[in-house]
Amino acid sequence: MGGAWIGVSLDPQADAPVYVQLYEQLRDLILRRVLRREERLPSSRLMAAELGVSRATVIAAYDQLVGEGYIAGRAGSGMYVCPLPEETLTVSGAVPRPAPAPATPPRVRPWEEVPGWPPPLQPGEPDCRLFPAAEWSRALAGSWRRPSPRVLGHGETVFGDPALQQALARHLQVWRGIDVTPDQIIITAGAGDGIDLTLRAFVGPGEGVVLENPGYAPARNMVTDRGGVPLDCPVDSSGLCLEGLAALRWAAPVRLAMVTPSRHYPLGYTMPLPRRLGLIDWARQQGAMVLEDDYDSEFRYGGRPLAALASLDHGARVIYLGSFSKVFASGVRLGYLAVPLASVERYRACLQATGPRASLALQPALADFMDSGAYARHLRRMRRVYADRQGVLLQALQEHCADWLTVPEVQPSGMHVVARLSDRLMQRLIQAGPVPPDQQIADRCRTAGVSVRALSGYCRKPVRESGILIGFAAYTPQEIRSAAVKLRMILLSLD
Repeated sequence: MGGAWIGVSLDPQADAPVYVQLYEQLRDLILRRVLRREERLPSSRLMAAELGVSRATVIAAYDQLVGEGYIAGRAGSGMYVCPLPEETLTVSGAVPRPAPAPATPPRVRPWEEVPGWPPPLQPGEPDCRLFPAAEWSRALAGSWRRPSPRVLGHGETVFGDPALQQALARHLQVWRGIDVTPDQIIITAGAGDGIDLTLRAFVGPGEGVVLENPGYAPARNMVTDRGGVPLDCPVDSSGLCLEGLAALRWAAPVRLAMVTPSRHYPLGYTMPLPRRLGLIDWARQQGAMVLEDDYDSEFRYGGRPLAALASLDHGARVIYLGSFSKVFASGVRLGYLAVPLASVERYRACLQATGPRASLALQPALADFMDSGAYARHLRRMRRVYADRQGVLLQALQEHCADWLTVPEVQPSGMHVVARLSDRLMQRLIQAGPVPPDQQIADRCRTAGVSVRALSGYCRKPVRESGILIGFAAYTPQEIRSAAVKLRMILLSLD
């Protein structure tokens, strides 16, 4: 199964029992053909762990689906979606292709043996050593054995390859709960291209764009390059502050707000439901759009799945931005937008004026890779690996660096943690010179073969945050422990 339970949202406070909620939502996924015939469901144990419920809850939901003929068990294999009459299904879909057998995992080489690989503990890097090369090469060879005319430059491709649009629409339905059609999917040349395209579509010269502070630094340059005006809005432990949003003053219209609600970048906070709804309401009142950068959303290691902001939007105000760089490979240079139906033609006009930037060469292969289930398998595997590595990092920091660094309220998610400096270390580094204390640490780490980032580099005045971003996803437990020892020696020398 491609991971459809990720799109399930369970409410323990609702009137209906949790097992009934699960049964109804899985039944709906089957009827809408999001879960396709002959597709294997996860084991009751795995689904219970993913959803944070008891195994008995999942078994009860499965039993009800079996009793009504939606799924059936196969001895020694698990539960599968039953073929249903065509008139029963409400959404058309392609017949799934059989998934190839999982490839044998490659040996993980030390990071020093990988050309160009950054030293530990670089934030935001996936582990390219675990790239599913065998499955990807099969998909790539298959797509180019008989390439479609669209790939060779013929036909309408302004939004991208239709097969990849369809695969992504289904992926967003099952993983993020977003009700989107393939026609609403735009393939981009990465997340940056998606941001730039959205700015072209909605922001005119002198018009305002709300940015999180601290936040994704390159976004400011993209806004100014397009003639827009960045409007910095503070964040707190629940993400973008609505009070700060209401206090913004700008003579020209505010056209767009760029947010990372599932996991704020770089602080890692999650925006709760009331604030998400408040943000959508603000956009409706302002006549503005919200660009939801779903950075790191795939890497949530515990608790119930979070609904995407776009899944809550019923007023055509939220644009969803995704990328393959953190899950799959940054070298693919492909991302995507899921845009409201009312905005499709606006984006089409922008792309027809300048031409699309996303290469078509890899799109059919990526569609096949997703349809076969290989993408979802890879994602589930990396979630398990990264969850383990996060635990290793937290333990190593506690063991070696607790005198100087604190990692508060770590959520089981993401690809990095933010460590705060002790008061004593802060005072020592402030006295050492004008360079921000966290930047002094980052500079010293770089010369010692440890790659961390200074939190202050993500801030705009008057916000002054200090800390270091420490990555764990791209490095083995042994590499993490060794880097933590180096980090201890660096901090000891600065204290």
